[in-house]
Amino acid sequence: MQRLREGQQVTLTPANADGYAGQRAAPVGCVLAMIEGPEAILVAGGHREPFPTDHCMLSFHHACQLVALKGRLKPGCPADEPHFRVSDGVQLPRREASRLEIDLPLRVVDERAGEPLQVRLRDLSSGGLRFELAGTLGLNERVTVSLTLPDGAAAIEVSALVVRHADDGVAVRFVSIRDADRTRIVDLVRARKLAIARGTSIGADPTDARALLAHA
Repeated sequence: MQRLREGQQVTLTPANADGYAGQRAAPVGCVLAMIEGPEAILVAGGHREPFPTDHCMLSFHHACQLVALKGRLKPGCPADEPHFRVSDGVQLPRREASRLEIDLPLRVVDERAGEPLQVRLRDLSSGGLRFELAGTLGLNERVTVSLTLPDGAAAIEVSALVVRHADDGVAVRFVSIRDADRTRIVDLVRARKLAIARGTSIGADPTDARALLAHA
């Protein structure tokens, strides 16, 4: 089963409802900015014309092969930021919340000991975060996280559970978080991921998509 990766170069080609009929519309080179639930959010740099149909084919190279996924575009999105949802049974990565590598002010308190820990944020998502730790924490231990975002609003404070240890840090899952705070994190992750994708050189070759359409 082929899986898309954030930062990957892909080609988006308008198609008929069957997904493979030939189209006059030219394929568009894109960068996969992020996976958000069942959707792949793409950046089509310089593309300004609306797509002629919401039926599209997403093609990309994987293990020296050209892979094509049938799907549909989410209505109402900007022409240079299409949202693609797979419709042919091929799954996107299972992680529901996209992670962003970022260094922000972070305070973590061990709820059992009641003492702050020496930590440094490694990455963040709307469901949890990962940090470097000078010390130890057991699996399933509770911590209180205080995170300051660059939006100028008050720090987010939430209880979290240690779910994984790794050589590069400790991962925690938010146990309870206000909807407004989760939205703030989602907005930050999306804005940063889109900015990264827009700064990426788009090198997808539209002729690959034309070849797939021609031989389907």
